[in-house]
Amino acid sequence: LEIIDWIFLGIYTIELLCRFYVEERAFFQYKWNMLMVFIVAVGIMNIIATRLERGLGSIFQFVRFLRILRLSRALRLLSGFPQLSTMVSGFINATAAMLWGIIMILVLCIL
Repeated sequence: LEIIDWIFLGIYTIELLCRFYVEERAFFQYKWNMLMVFIVAVGIMNIIATRLERGLGSIFQFVRFLRILRLSRALRLLSGFPQLSTMVSGFINATAAMLWGIIMILVLCIL
């Protein structure tokens, strides 16, 4: 699993560097590029923290949370497929509605 992580981090880093080379100053105008910078930075911090954690113990617990944020790579798919974006938005809105429904049921049951 760690080897796959290294491979994907390498691919994303190369893509980021290529985009930066091609777009130059316009690179910082696109929010997706900034998301890519964040993803690569978190990946690099993850590798460094994993190496240090093996030697120093569990000092870097906060980096484990950053590993979850790497799932934001999947958000890039939403820009390419409008139908997928609509579907995910619907799921998020449905989840919010269900949460409020559960709260209402709990309030009614308590009263």
